[in-house]
Amino acid sequence: MRNGFTLIELIVVIVLVGILAATAGLFSQKMVLDSMSMIDRRGNINAQGRKALMVMARDIRMIENESGSIGTANDTVFEFDTVNTEGIRYELAGTDLKREGNVLCSGVSVLDFDYFDSLGKSTAVCDQIRLVRVQMTLTKGEEEKCLRITVCPRNLE
Repeated sequence: MRNGFTLIELIVVIVLVGILAATAGLFSQKMVLDSMSMIDRRGNINAQGRKALMVMARDIRMIENESGSIGTANDTVFEFDTVNTEGIRYELAGTDLKREGNVLCSGVSVLDFDYFDSLGKSTAVCDQIRLVRVQMTLTKGEEEKCLRITVCPRNLE
């Protein structure tokens, strides 16, 4: 009786281990690629939303200190004059957040403006607005990201 394996048995085992390793490699590669694309999508909507909020915050901080400088202030539209520009308007058209008619951010499912007076109480009177909170929800595929910023216009007393 001999101890050990024949050459054929050893080759069969090596081939089977190779097939199993290749299958596991393909499976893990697919999982890694799927997770990378999910991270990329999440990063893209986050970056796009943050950029839009920063542009909005910059404009809101520059609202003029004059009566009537805020034209429209409701839940989905905010229109105002700044010290540099007249008539900046933010609105949601479908899933596009628009600034003066140009698309600032796409994939927006919810846009909400909240306005507060100098005491921090909610207000709907344009001349009493001293603080603006902007909330928006971005959706891309199955990913959803909710972003919020609160801005105090510098020029309003």
